Amino acid sequence: TTSNLKKGRIATEGRLRVIKTNYMHNARDIGGWEGLDGKHIKYGILIRSGEIIDSDGNVTKYEQVDYESLVDQVGINYDLDFRNEDEAAYLKKSPFGLEFLRIPLSAYDSIVAKKERQPAFKKAILQFIKNAKEGKCTFVHCQGGADRTGTYIFYIEGLLGVSDSDLCKDYEITSFYYHKERNDPERYLPMVQALLSKFSKDGTVGNGILNCAKSMGFTDSEIQELRDLMLE
Repeated sequence: TTSNLKKGRIATEGRLRVIKTNYMHNARDIGGWEGLDGKHIKYGILIRSGEIIDSDGNVTKYEQVDYESLVDQVGINYDLDFRNEDEAAYLKKSPFGLEFLRIPLSAYDSIVAKKERQPAFKKAILQFIKNAKEGKCTFVHCQGGADRTGTYIFYIEGLLGVSDSDLCKDYEITSFYYHKERNDPERYLPMVQALLSKFSKDGTVGNGILNCAKSMGFTDSEIQELRDLMLE
């Protein structure tokens, strides 16, 4: 038997938001983290998650509820897919019925080490800046919303001045959706080490991200535009 031992109320604290979904994995708004000059990342502009429809493009009734919540309540109106055609050739448009673009991305230290993978990464960030300027809320995802999406968000947050400690924490939150810690020696640490050794001038990962982005061809004005759009 069960009994009611004590009544109470739980109140959440802090600025970070995880989006409650029925089926979708790792859905969250990146807003709330502190960036440059004590400003915080705005809510409702960049939403991350994993893809959830099956290999035939079918959507269950549970997934449909998630989609409707993201569109009607969160306000997403642009679907940016980081998977390649081999993974998702079945999907030619957004299951949300939104504007849709696929930019296949790589992840982790390959962004630093392999210059041929950088143009797509730059294109994906510039597309987000364009969307934000137009007042659009962008939904970004790969398959699981962990590796490619995680690397993409890591760079954007770094450019916004999120501290190294918080960059790591936000990256690690994905562990709540998977059965393995994400801060591991195969993926996360080589990325951090590459940024520190090749690009950081002050010993911080954030500075490494900034200089890596500049090596990809990002201009100071583009980086400032991202900050102006995303920080308040």
